[in-house]
Amino acid sequence: MIVDTARRLFREQGYPGTTLEMVATELGVTRAALYHWVANKETLLCEIHDEALDRLLERFSMIQETELAPGDKLAEALKNHLITVADNLDAIAVFFQDEASLPEGPARRIAQRKRDYDHALEALVLAAQADGSVRGDAVWDVQFALPLVRPKRSHPAPGTRRSGVGDGVRRSPSALTGRPPAASLLTYSRAS
Repeated sequence: MIVDTARRLFREQGYPGTTLEMVATELGVTRAALYHWVANKETLLCEIHDEALDRLLERFSMIQETELAPGDKLAEALKNHLITVADNLDAIAVFFQDEASLPEGPARRIAQRKRDYDHALEALVLAAQADGSVRGDAVWDVQFALPLVRPKRSHPAPGTRRSGVGDGVRRSPSALTGRPPAASLLTYSRAS
């Protein structure tokens, strides 16, 4: 309950604009009572960051352990990512807007966890490309915030030109895999 309240206030007011007094007031307790459970504001921020990563990585780890084909495993991982983000918008907002406010030690630890996730997701992309379940000519920009699929830009054929507006066609991942998309929010651009 304390972390939930802090998460909401950090999202609404920003980390610098939120005090433990505000958290205590929202909870209906005194600041002194709050200090019984929380050492300081940084502790709450670290807990919010760890919680966001834990939610994402818990299911992702299970997906990695499955015997699914690489393309199916990638689709499940992307679906997990998008659903986790959509279901935890307050935590994700705090995660990115207040990341610079983390103390140095926890910041390094959390950054390493994000890098490990990014590398594991990239390995799934490469495995899916290697077995042919995902087009190999797509350039995948895998980042913790949101995996995006962007095929390599092609140059227009002689005598043709780009349309300008939008410069490409928005397609779902099913265009890459031939399967239904993992989530309707994920799209990629194909150069025209």
